[in-house]
Amino acid sequence: MKKDRKQEGKHDWAGKFDPASSVWKFATIIGFSVGIFQWVAKSSRKGLKKSAVIHRVKGHIDCPERVYKRAEELCDEMDKGKFPKTKSSGV
Repeated sequence: MKKDRKQEGKHDWAGKFDPASSVWKFATIIGFSVGIFQWVAKSSRKGLKKSAVIHRVKGHIDCPERVYKRAEELCDEMDKGKFPKTKSSGV
């Protein structure tokens, strides 16, 4: 389950493609990814926006929960100041 992380300076993840959706069950796509970003203040200081993607977690369409779990773990690590050495990782 995804945590509510929308606070300035916190890291979060998102992806437009959700393989858990039944719409994608018969697609020929075999992999997908989610991007990890940081919540930053808008220049108007009224609200928050997503930063550019810092890290991407890639995985197979058959086991999206592994990708989501790893993204959650990485967000927690990044919030503690531990950043991955690479721009992407696979599960």
